[in-house]
Amino acid sequence: MERFIASILPEVPGCSNYAIKQAVLRTAFQFCSESLIWQVAAEKEITSGNAELTLTTGTGAQIANCYIFLNEKRYKSFTRSEATVTLYDAVTADTDFDTISFLKPAEDAADLPDILFNDWYDGIEAGAKKKLQLQANKPWFNEKLAAYNNSIYENRLNEARVAARRTGIYTEFLIIRDTDF
Repeated sequence: MERFIASILPEVPGCSNYAIKQAVLRTAFQFCSESLIWQVAAEKEITSGNAELTLTTGTGAQIANCYIFLNEKRYKSFTRSEATVTLYDAVTADTDFDTISFLKPAEDAADLPDILFNDWYDGIEAGAKKKLQLQANKPWFNEKLAAYNNSIYENRLNEARVAARRTGIYTEFLIIRDTDF
């Protein structure tokens, strides 16, 4: 987190380290929720009489979304509350499910995971700068610089969305439709 503070502080002079950290965490939270770049796969088994699965998270993480697969087909009859998934269709005992949890930083996370810090640092940094630079009545308010940082953030967010779907655990089929010219 110190690296974010050191790189953001010169563009928001007078801003507190705490405010910068909160902007970084909120940006990373949004970045992960929208891109689904932070993914964890696991195999879960249903035991007799129990139609619940507990999803895998790490320290300092929350679940943004999840997908459940049964026999390599997406299973959609479930609800989720935090890390617990309740299945609704009849499921026999000893059934194996594949799960993919899409994570985001917890609101009280001390730091970001390597995938965000190493691969998407510049996008999260730009998003945090934008959030801070749009704070009205602050000495660092700068609408034009916030718009510039927003363009960097949006570009990196779109790159993360593509990367999550191309190289991540979960891969959606991309449909390209013919266009009449």
